[in-house]
Amino acid sequence: MVSSNASRSGLVRAPSGFRMFGAFWLSCWTLAAIGCGPDKPNDDEKQCSAPAGERGTPECMRWHAALCDWAGRCGTLDQCECITEQASAITCASEAQATACADTLEAASCAEPPFGCDLADLADLTVARAGCEQFITAVCALDQRCTGSDPAACATEVRVQVDCTRAVGLKPSFESCISELGTLACTATTTPRSCEEAILAN
Repeated sequence: MVSSNASRSGLVRAPSGFRMFGAFWLSCWTLAAIGCGPDKPNDDEKQCSAPAGERGTPECMRWHAALCDWAGRCGTLDQCECITEQASAITCASEAQATACADTLEAASCAEPPFGCDLADLADLTVARAGCEQFITAVCALDQRCTGSDPAACATEVRVQVDCTRAVGLKPSFESCISELGTLACTATTTPRSCEEAILAN
């Protein structure tokens, strides 16, 4: 059975000592919706729609839906958790692979899990890691604005806590997070809600 438990990074503290309580969190998941489920499909599970701002092309989104429907039906991962917390953050690296996997998943039985169509298999890591670096830049720009710290030194320290090589997706709230960090008051004691778990990591 696949575990979907999340472990989250803690508080980011810039070199100057500027703190944002509530933290800049990464969502760290076991990125796997496909695994060994029960022999009998679960047809009674609650179904959720993808959130606004879902990543990817229409075919990529079709793969998101097919993957999460299969995972929920076959009991390897809750469909709502899959589509709202994980799959919707993934930009597909290959349109052709997304189409092929959507077709495969829509026809797959629980007894024969499809191969090569899981969350990490299709993720465009370049997009996710670039977004993670953009996040670090925004955090350090905020710190510079509020404390006069050196952005390069700040980025070096933040990277100790935020490992962008682990990033695989950007939640739909990511752009709002970046925008809100740019205007956040220096007297704020919590980060914007949009920044909580804004980056999906493995």
